[in-house]
Amino acid sequence: MVYWTRYYRLGSHTRQLRFDNLDRFFRGQPPREPGRKGRKTFWTFSTRLCLRHVGEVTVVLSKKGRNVSPQPTKILVTNLTELTPSQVVCIYQKRWAIELLNWELKSGLGLGEHQVSGGTNRSEKSVGIAVLAYLFVLRVCHHEIVPGKPWSIFQLQHALRLRVMTNQVEHKVKVKMGKTRKAA
Repeated sequence: MVYWTRYYRLGSHTRQLRFDNLDRFFRGQPPREPGRKGRKTFWTFSTRLCLRHVGEVTVVLSKKGRNVSPQPTKILVTNLTELTPSQVVCIYQKRWAIELLNWELKSGLGLGEHQVSGGTNRSEKSVGIAVLAYLFVLRVCHHEIVPGKPWSIFQLQHALRLRVMTNQVEHKVKVKMGKTRKAA
């Protein structure tokens, strides 16, 4: 018997979602992704709830294996009640790449740290600077990206910093060696 509880903060109230005997309700639904090799099977369970201040929502619980503990279970909430659980998981998978890019722009390149006030032109420039920095790091460190292996902007930034520091040290050594040769 599987029993677990999650607490959520909705406005000023804490809500409790409790699910008993979930294993018998999970169904294997393979989301189809065009252009990908094979399909991943996700076991899903969905239910509809009515949340105050939000309205009718569909809650989809998704996990990679049927007999896996509840820890790696993803809880997806959508107000698009006409979607099937498989469609919700597919949309979430596609959205995840965008979320990672936003996280890298904010954490790695300082998007949102600049004080921007006034018109939309300033906000656009702030986003543009972060995107240009992202593209610059990709352009300079493209050789660090190995096809088929994961990478992040943080790894590329680290490689760029190491290269810049190494070049500075080599330049200083060359300058000092040139001065000592002239003095001798």
